[in-house]
Amino acid sequence: MLQLKQVKELELKHLRESQLVNGVQAFIIKDKFNCTYVTGYTGEFFTAVITNGNNYLVVNSLYEEQVRQETFGYIPVVFSNDAYETVAQILEKEQIRHIAGEFSSEEEAVAKFRVISARPENNFLTQKRIVKNEYELECIRKANKISCDAFNHCLHMIKPGITELEIAAEIEYYMKKNGSYKTSFETIVVSGVRSALPHGTPSEKKIEYGDPVTLDFGATYRSYCADITRTVFVGKPSDEMIKIYNTVLESQRRTVEFVKSGLTGIQIDAFARDIIAKAGFGQNFVHGLGHGVGLQVHEAPRLNSKGDTAVPENAVVTVEPGIYIGNVGGVRIEDSVIVKKDGVEVLTASADKSLIIL
Repeated sequence: MLQLKQVKELELKHLRESQLVNGVQAFIIKDKFNCTYVTGYTGEFFTAVITNGNNYLVVNSLYEEQVRQETFGYIPVVFSNDAYETVAQILEKEQIRHIAGEFSSEEEAVAKFRVISARPENNFLTQKRIVKNEYELECIRKANKISCDAFNHCLHMIKPGITELEIAAEIEYYMKKNGSYKTSFETIVVSGVRSALPHGTPSEKKIEYGDPVTLDFGATYRSYCADITRTVFVGKPSDEMIKIYNTVLESQRRTVEFVKSGLTGIQIDAFARDIIAKAGFGQNFVHGLGHGVGLQVHEAPRLNSKGDTAVPENAVVTVEPGIYIGNVGGVRIEDSVIVKKDGVEVLTASADKSLIIL
């Protein structure tokens, strides 16, 4: 596997070759995650300035040393009161008059950075991040392995009397103890009728006999995210909940088998949605099927009714259908997968998704 330094050198080389052409002398990065993608820096910042000769990161003084420790060859520049003025001074020092990058309009950038021309390229790095290199894939595999191990670890403690908050705490503790840098999003643990809340937060509610318990969480490894959801039952579920579970499971499994590169997000979403609709629960599948995962837990591509672009090979996406019925409960099952030419690599396969009764 490529080392981080090699990966960042390759990304920087590609950025320069593709953007610093036709008279463009510098590329401006404003998005925090795009900055991490190109530079490796993970702290707070204001702007990265990439020229043909030098690389600058404009930061608060609190992060000056972090730039030196996390990047390779980037010059930290501390701003005081006016960060835009600091960037303008860098461009003036480098005699740069033509830029491209992340800003809302040419007019705004020309005025704030005092240049002659400014070409907006707000989607360039965001779109490039969709296709993961082998370093990124290894980090995402590691994050998902930690997450699966956390699920398997915590199953023994899910029983009547324990609270949703306690389960969430154990998941997060286990992940961090086993290599997770932080959680990729706020851990979701919802039970009973609260499992009908797709994005419910853990509460003091105690698990009761017969409850469905939905767990949605993810570790991170070297800034890259994991995402997994499983629903389990404490004691025998009702016939209605068994039907809901089996419907979601059929949709999820068949869709994972359906996914391959070249399909659009619309096509993949529709495939999963049709299975649930035919079972009579179409109105209860209230969110998109999935999303891309990388430096952000929700990023391009989108697997929903608006995902009109083809999903490329080596994109990482989630497949997470769900059914939610108020005052009854809900079920969501989610795998993270690497999209391949003729199928997928399932990253969360070691966490059982068959119906589990604890």
